[in-house]
Amino acid sequence: MNHPTREEFNQFKQEVKEEVAHLAQQTEPISLKIERGLPIPEATLLQNLMTMVGSQGPDIGKLKSDVAAIKNDVETIKSTMATYEAHLKQTEKLTEVTHKHQLEILEKQTLILQMLQKGE
Repeated sequence: MNHPTREEFNQFKQEVKEEVAHLAQQTEPISLKIERGLPIPEATLLQNLMTMVGSQGPDIGKLKSDVAAIKNDVETIKSTMATYEAHLKQTEKLTEVTHKHQLEILEKQTLILQMLQKGE
């Protein structure tokens, strides 16, 4: 088995230290501190965003209320449409029955006319 020399080992050790240091620099946590009253653009932007987020609460509440009202309207429309469809079916049945009766009356009138014409 071929063992590394002391120089190769020290060189490897140095490379590992450099790699670890490089990785530590990449993974070091970033801390951010914003103090009130600082006139920096980021702080102003953050404050504006927080104000906008705060004003979204009432808007979201209004939207929820509007959606609930719309859902109620849709349910009312569904109920009305079901009633309308039931009335439409009933009207169609009545129309069909009326047409049958009218056809029967017309057939009877035709027979009576034929009988009257034969009897002349």
